[in-house]
Amino acid sequence: NSDQELINPGYINPEVGSIVYSLNNTTSFSENIPTGKNAGEYTIYYKAVAKTGSSYSDSDVQQIKVSIGKNNVSFVGNNAQLRHYTGSPLTPTAPNVTGGEISRVVIKNSLGQEVSQAVEQGVYTFTYYVDENANYNSASYVINFTIDEGIVPEFTAPSAKTDLVYNGSAQALINEVVVTENGAMKYSLDNVTF
Repeated sequence: NSDQELINPGYINPEVGSIVYSLNNTTSFSENIPTGKNAGEYTIYYKAVAKTGSSYSDSDVQQIKVSIGKNNVSFVGNNAQLRHYTGSPLTPTAPNVTGGEISRVVIKNSLGQEVSQAVEQGVYTFTYYVDENANYNSASYVINFTIDEGIVPEFTAPSAKTDLVYNGSAQALINEVVVTENGAMKYSLDNVTF
């Protein structure tokens, strides 16, 4: 992001004169080497100026063209990330970008199909795109994103009710359990149907 010298300076015997440069071919010629910052093509004008009192005259103005190429966008991020299933859409942490802004994100599932969001367990790819701009080329960055099985919610194990005696009606066999995080407690008498 700093100015760069556009040419290697020419040489003339300093006892004879000096070489001056300009970026606009006007009267603003200077011995300072022209610099540029942004990508693009520059035209540098130059001429030899005779030292006052010498027997030489100034040369005609010449020109050369110089280009500053576009730089490549750089990404800093973790390209392999993991989240636990929650039942809600999940996203990885996006990369930090130097040289542009993320313009769009394409999500694909493990079959290569584009999807609008990542919810179910599986492996996804999140591709972050940066469009070309005045000084940087377009680029993309891929994150492999895995959603694994959810974490078991915290819970208290149920306890058996005591002192139950037949009364002709269905009775609760255990003390009800309250799950303290996302989820619900299910029960079964046959370990098949819960």
